[in-house]
Amino acid sequence: MNAVDWGQSRRAFASSIFSLLERVEYRRITDAEDFNEVARLREQAYNSRSFIEADKFGPLIDEYDRMADCYVIGVYLDEKLTSTVRIHVVSEDHIHGPVESYFPHRARELVEGGKRYIDPSRFAADGQALWDYPLLPFITLRAVSMAHTFFEAANIAKVVRADSASFYKRSFGSVEVEPAQMIDQFKVPLVMLVANDEEVRNRLDSRYRFFKSMPSEQRMMFSSEADLGY
Repeated sequence: MNAVDWGQSRRAFASSIFSLLERVEYRRITDAEDFNEVARLREQAYNSRSFIEADKFGPLIDEYDRMADCYVIGVYLDEKLTSTVRIHVVSEDHIHGPVESYFPHRARELVEGGKRYIDPSRFAADGQALWDYPLLPFITLRAVSMAHTFFEAANIAKVVRADSASFYKRSFGSVEVEPAQMIDQFKVPLVMLVANDEEVRNRLDSRYRFFKSMPSEQRMMFSSEADLGY
């Protein structure tokens, strides 16, 4: 692909994302009914992809969803819950989260000197919507970018399936800090990835401008303590 074709392809990609964003609403999940919807979506997504040991996985809404530093985000496309991601804002005061549960020494390293990092997990999407809208993962992970900006985090750290690591490396400039390995209730190997603030911002400025958001949009999801109803 020559430079002209590459530029046209990127413009078409961005245009498709912005068109889809016009139909999307992001909501922080706070009440029991919405959490039940999230649980159903997680169950559908995880069962269809068969990468967990269902009898060992535990509840679909668990103690991590209830932590004070946790934000469960629902992505509503045409007013229907279509995808979701869970976001932990991890610091010395609130160090527990998915990354810390698997690699506690890495979590401690990332919060040294009073730093924060964003720990996204439990991505799930409706299978038909993924088929109809292949850009849905980018739309969903835009919420992670919002959290990174709002909380002025130094890093984004995530434990992901090894076969999906390349997506996060391209999207956020993530690097692998823990190699592929079998962990607990998962049927596939996992890796730990970390993207630092500079790399994330480089991606926002040069490649993924649609990840950017207005302060008002960020405040709607992250600014105040919600009264969680589950």
